[in-house]
Amino acid sequence: MMNPDISATPIQDSASQARSARRSRQSDEPPGSVPGYHLLGLLGEGSFGSVWLARELTTGIQVAIKFYTRRGDLDWALLAREVEKLARLDASRHIVRLDAVGWSHEPPYYVMEYVENGALADRLRDGPLPAADALRIARGILRGLADAHAAGILHCDLKPANVLLDAAGEPRLCDFGQARRADESTPALGTLFYMAPEQALPDAVPDARWDVYALGALLYHMLVGHPPYRNDQNQRALSACSTVAERLQTYREIVLHSPPPSEHRRVAGVDRGLADIIDRCLERTPERRLPNAQSVLRLLELRDRRRAARPLLVFGGLAPLIVLLSVFVLASQALQNLIRKAEANLTERALESDVVSAKILARSIERELQDRTRELLEIARNDDLRRLVMAAEGSRWRRREELQQWLDRVKRAIDTYRRCEQRALDTSWFLVDRNGFQRWRNPFDPDTIDHCYAFRDYFHGRGVEYPQDGIPPGVGPIRRPHVSLAFQSQATEQFMVAVSVPIWSPDGHEVIGILARTTHLDRLLTEYKDSISGQGDPHIARTIALADARNGRLLAHPVIDARFRRGDSLDPRLFQLPADITRRFRDLVRKADDGLLQPCASAAPSAAGGATPAEHRQSSADQESPAASRHAEPSDRAPPGTASPSPEKRRPGPSGAEAVSAAQPADGDSSSGSPSDVADRTDAYRDPAYSDHGIENRWLAAFAPIGRTGWVAIVQERHDAALRPVSDMRQWLSQYALLALVVCGGLIGGLWFLVLRAVRTHYGEPAAATVGATPSADRPVD
Repeated sequence: MMNPDISATPIQDSASQARSARRSRQSDEPPGSVPGYHLLGLLGEGSFGSVWLARELTTGIQVAIKFYTRRGDLDWALLAREVEKLARLDASRHIVRLDAVGWSHEPPYYVMEYVENGALADRLRDGPLPAADALRIARGILRGLADAHAAGILHCDLKPANVLLDAAGEPRLCDFGQARRADESTPALGTLFYMAPEQALPDAVPDARWDVYALGALLYHMLVGHPPYRNDQNQRALSACSTVAERLQTYREIVLHSPPPSEHRRVAGVDRGLADIIDRCLERTPERRLPNAQSVLRLLELRDRRRAARPLLVFGGLAPLIVLLSVFVLASQALQNLIRKAEANLTERALESDVVSAKILARSIERELQDRTRELLEIARNDDLRRLVMAAEGSRWRRREELQQWLDRVKRAIDTYRRCEQRALDTSWFLVDRNGFQRWRNPFDPDTIDHCYAFRDYFHGRGVEYPQDGIPPGVGPIRRPHVSLAFQSQATEQFMVAVSVPIWSPDGHEVIGILARTTHLDRLLTEYKDSISGQGDPHIARTIALADARNGRLLAHPVIDARFRRGDSLDPRLFQLPADITRRFRDLVRKADDGLLQPCASAAPSAAGGATPAEHRQSSADQESPAASRHAEPSDRAPPGTASPSPEKRRPGPSGAEAVSAAQPADGDSSSGSPSDVADRTDAYRDPAYSDHGIENRWLAAFAPIGRTGWVAIVQERHDAALRPVSDMRQWLSQYALLALVVCGGLIGGLWFLVLRAVRTHYGEPAAATVGATPSADRPVD
């Protein structure tokens, strides 16, 4: 069984084993002594000898001494060439310094500067370097190469092992054993994967571009972790070669026919400019490669200047844009504030105008109902009518012809008067008895005569429509003028409203019938549509409507009228107002504490005088309509075929107009709380009639109560139509702002383009140093 302590011993990897093997072969005994120096230890061994660390006895400075101990394999020409090159480059701080040479010593040696941190190859064994460190080292190598090229020396074997790092991490070039003078034509072999493809030719002439390629491969190695084209497949292909010539040929084919290396472009910190420089160093065609180290340095310096100028360029480009955007944002905010203020002002003006129109509409309908009520009151208090009703009732309505003829003549006279005045006619007149049975109707309709309508609100005045078979006990006829709830006529199937007044018995003790007149609700609005809807301004389009605050339902509306003309179903639920609007309407009605058709007089006339208390009130403010006076004056104005009531047969008291005026304030009364002073408005009214029309159902609307009828006049206009001037202003201001933004952006872009072009021209690449330059042009003459 294996000892657990032994099994736990770490096993060296292949690299560590190789280093251990080299050290085991190294000798601890120095090959000789050098006058003036004390040898401290072995640094390493190579093909021709070993390198030892030593200390100069006079100064104490540490140096490296290279002994050529394997003299049998030593190429003295190679040694002489290396020493010669180091001597000529002694002034360069980026090349290892040569201190002394011992040609006659056994073994021969030379003393050179000691670089503390060893070779770059040792550092690259741990992996690639950060882009900043790799670029810093490459700059130092390039300066050393530039010094060498300026001295007419080509390194020809640049690789990580030939770059030493000093205590500050700065690179120093060493090992100039393969170096050539610029005017030499002797081939020089480099190291695979760092050697330019043309250097692998047997008759290759040394060229400064060999060092440029090797520098590109070295920088690529520092960034990526391996030199270009080195992979397992290529290494196996090279290992399979049996001769140096075959290996060189294989290497050349690998470089020329493989895809260009690109891993460096994915390394963090490598920008496009640096990647392009590396690519130009690694160009496989010498003519397209950068010509020398100095040209690479110039490109790096140009890149640095461009990178330094980039913040200024960015600021120069962004600052005007930021200013422009700031101005645009501030202008947009100011424009939005201006538009909001304009919208608010326009909305306020439109609502004020709508409120005035709603008050005018409410007052006009109120007066229309006053006139119709006065006419009915005047007719209802006529003694001939009372007598005829009593007679017909006494015959159980079998003999009613005289009553019908009398009423027909009265209605014709009223219609004639209204036509002359160009006022809307009634839909129908009718008379019901004290039990709610209809006994007369004009126009005649056999489907309604002698049918009971006691369930209708115009009969009992309780503000509700009872089911025909569900009339509660105790329901009786009205005892004062009344405006009914809207109802759907059984004769016309349209929504209508009735104004009804009681007909009192001759002794004034009981109501013997109800005289009423009906009108379709839309007819109440007909004569006001042109004047209020447009107000003479083609840019204003208003809609007027009526609503009942008692049940929250639209009574008259253009959509209702249009649906009736088309024959559509008129479901009242389709015109139900929102609950919040209904509450607002009821508040309006409660505020209207002075009413048109809710008189303060007692309901029945007094027994003593035969007239109601209201009839004993005198009002000089109201005036009797001509039509009503025709039915109340002597026989020349009485309906045809009836006896003119004599003065003594007329009941005492004022005319019908005077009776109504007792229950209604004078036209000029503007006291607080008057219905004409009460109104409400909103800028977000939702019209239920337009809920299924596919339009923006938001309206500016004003509401005004119509006396104490429970009705509300509505004047509304579409929100978007009312604010169209602001929308048009917003549109053309936005267009001008966009145009100004585009123009300013174009000017800034053009100016930035000119500045960028000038900067590129100032920091441009010298043509002879980058593209198409021949190596001999930059090659110094020895």
